[in-house]
Amino acid sequence: MIQIEGRSVLIRFIILLKAKGNRTLLGTDFLSSAGLVLDVKNACWYFWDNPTHKYSFGKELDTPRPWLRICPATPANKERGKVKV
Repeated sequence: MIQIEGRSVLIRFIILLKAKGNRTLLGTDFLSSAGLVLDVKNACWYFWDNPTHKYSFGKELDTPRPWLRICPATPANKERGKVKV
């Protein structure tokens, strides 16, 4: 479950360990479950039930990578030196 602007969304994530540097949420299943609408032309998004309250696309944040805690001993993580074994 994730929280986004005060709303909870129950969603299953698939972790792509070999996708180096990819910090993108993939799939319309997530957008649909969260009720998100992307307005790429205006660089913003909103919830389908409140289209007048728009959120700007933010700059990329230095966010924690939870998969390092979920599967710390994977070969991909060992190769990158991100996990001390």
